[in-house]
Amino acid sequence: MFITLLILLALPIVDTYRVKGIQLRGIAQFFFGTLIVCFFLLMFVGSQQLHVDEPYTTIATIATI
Repeated sequence: MFITLLILLALPIVDTYRVKGIQLRGIAQFFFGTLIVCFFLLMFVGSQQLHVDEPYTTIATIATI
């Protein structure tokens, strides 16, 4: 989690594109959408684990990768 935050903080520094809008960068939109989906999925799975059940552990493992 800490490395993810460091990467997000370093992105404005290493950005060398002339165009600054994210709407023109398809791969950036894909990765940002994936980050948001994984964040909410892991948040949901974390709230459901009163007892460790099989579907939640599998979903959490896949979302973490």
